[in-house]
Amino acid sequence: MGKRYYSKFAKKEVEALSMQEKGVQYARDLKEGVNGLTGEKLTPAQAGYRMGVLNERSSSAWVFKKKNPNYKRK
Repeated sequence: MGKRYYSKFAKKEVEALSMQEKGVQYARDLKEGVNGLTGEKLTPAQAGYRMGVLNERSSSAWVFKKKNPNYKRK
């Protein structure tokens, strides 16, 4: 999972997720309709933000593939 650290602002230990972990969590949240961290139902604004993050990730992957057609994953 992500890296855990103490947040002075939140005054508690929080977990920083990588982009891949965040995408998996947001997709699960949208599918279930609840926030994975709090267990509360997603508001329309929260659902919209999660959809935007997932859409941006797929868009950037598409652009990378178009710019690098011969790229082979190692």
